[in-house]
Amino acid sequence: MFTDAELYENMNRIVKSIDYKPVGYQTSTLSFGAVANQSLGVDTYTIPRYAFVNAGGITFSLKQDITFSKTQTQNESLDVISNHHLLYQGKFEEYPLITATGEEFELITLLPGDDLIIDHFNIDVYVKDYSTGTWNEWQRTPSLFLEDGSTLRYEVRLNENKRYEIKFGNNVNGKKLTSGDTIAVYYIKSDGK
Repeated sequence: MFTDAELYENMNRIVKSIDYKPVGYQTSTLSFGAVANQSLGVDTYTIPRYAFVNAGGITFSLKQDITFSKTQTQNESLDVISNHHLLYQGKFEEYPLITATGEEFELITLLPGDDLIIDHFNIDVYVKDYSTGTWNEWQRTPSLFLEDGSTLRYEVRLNENKRYEIKFGNNVNGKKLTSGDTIAVYYIKSDGK
């Protein structure tokens, strides 16, 4: 069947039937060192996830919270950060909030724009439970069929139109969204190669 497909759209549709998920663009990553200068007081600090820095006109973002302690009044090398975390080229963007319909295997297609490059490995999902009003971070899984019905998991697939689809469960394979749940999606918008 692969030899009959000449267009990406056709190939993508064929491999979807065997649950193959093509990998999209991956942004550049950068290891880094950090130093706290003397103007920063002795204390414990947290750099929040999705914080970003601009280096020479290029934006780099953090994927997770980083907590460190400054123990000296003079300049101090932050070994807990240096070469233990990565910066990802680009800036995290928030997709407009989506309200769930509550259907089984609910599917959301990201449509942020035609010229936008999204990092395949940095698409994060948070869901606000309609009944409790609390936000939960859901975890990405390679396949919902590997999950039980209570896990807060989603899967990501690059579809035939080169758009990302986010799929939720059905309470047998991954937790199903409830009608009225609010979905927040964050992704890295990369500058390209």
